[in-house]
Amino acid sequence: MSASTKNDAPRIVVGVDGSPSSQAALRWAVRQAELTGGSVDAVLAWQIPAVAGGYG
Repeated sequence: MSASTKNDAPRIVVGVDGSPSSQAALRWAVRQAELTGGSVDAVLAWQIPAVAGGYG
């Protein structure tokens, strides 16, 4: 969906990392989206650890 698209339905963005609190936040977001006719975007950020590998 484009940011310029007009949509009256709520968009709920929730960060998840596998922790119990983020799982609870995701459950809340899904339920809230069901109640309001909205959508949920679950966001996970990950970075390759610098010590995981070398160059070459």
